[in-house]
Amino acid sequence: MVEFQTTTFIYHYTVTISMDYKESYLDLSKVTLYGWEKTNSDLVIDAIVRGIELEDDFPAVWVKPWKDGFRITGMAGGHSRAAGHYIAGKHLKVVISEDGRSPSFLGIMARDVGTEKESPSINIKDIVLADDTGQYNYRKSIVFYR
Repeated sequence: MVEFQTTTFIYHYTVTISMDYKESYLDLSKVTLYGWEKTNSDLVIDAIVRGIELEDDFPAVWVKPWKDGFRITGMAGGHSRAAGHYIAGKHLKVVISEDGRSPSFLGIMARDVGTEKESPSINIKDIVLADDTGQYNYRKSIVFYR
């Protein structure tokens, strides 16, 4: 049994969802994983790779069977974690959802309705790392940035 807790500050409530899904691991050097993000921040991926090297425990990425592999599903995402684990050469912790359901950030069950027509299928190995040099200092200079 995997239990999820999510908090949304918009509505100021916490929802706990209990579901009978088990965690598994994907070897991304042998399995194809698709998502819909074409680019990702090089700084984010670098931070994730450092965390992996320090043996940090990352939350599982929700996936469903797709084509010749798997696809990231739901609103919880996981593209950065997947790309980081691929680059680090480490297995990615996942929850395989046969029906495409996953917890969303609002604490409700989200169904992945993406099809090839509605959203792109990008192989995680093909995500382009965007150069974010200077972005942190820029954001920090914004008065209301936390």
